[in-house]
Parts: sequence; structure tokens; C-alpha cells
Amino acid sequence: MRKPVVVLGFIAALTCPAWSDDSAPAAQQPAVQSNAQAPADAHLDETVCKKQPPPIGSRLGAKTVCMTNRQWEELYNNTRNSVRGMQNNGLGAKPLGATGS
Repeated sequence: MRKPVVVLGFIAALTCPAWSDDSAPAAQQPAVQSNAQAPADAHLDETVCKKQPPPIGSRLGAKTVCMTNRQWEELYNNTRNSVRGMQNNGLGAKPLGATGS
């Protein structure tokens, strides 16, 4: 019982900063000229360090994680898809009162 709660807490901690992001996804943004695209891609290779909170129930153990913006975006997308899958499909547990076959 505790493991899914810890996993969901970790996923929520990773996605919290992204909730305040009001920008539209890249697929919905209008097309940009190719000469203006080069500077836009340059920021994806910048390294950004973010401080991660300590594990739930502890004040110790906070870490600083450094990745490129491209890696942060990939992590955000993977986490968002995982959470969406859990919301749509559940965690694989049977509902209370269900009889097993």
C-alpha cells in the first residue's frame, strides 16, 4: 500500500513546477521560420540545475539535479504520460468487493 503512495508522491513532486507553465505545447505553436529556429533550439542544450525536495516525511536528503532543458522536457513528458496512464487505467489493483477469477 505504501509503495504506490510514494511513487505518486514522487511523480507529483516532479510535475509541480510544470503546472504553472502556461505556454502552449510545441505541436500547437505556429510554425517558425528556419532561420529563427536555430536560437530557439539553442536553449534546449543549456544545462539547468533544479533542487529536488527531500523524500516525503524527511527534512534531509534534498538533491540538486542538473540536466539540459531537452532532458527536463523529456522527463516532464514521460512523467505526464505515466500519470495519465495511471489515471486512465488504474494501478492494476482490483476494486474493493471484486471477486477474483
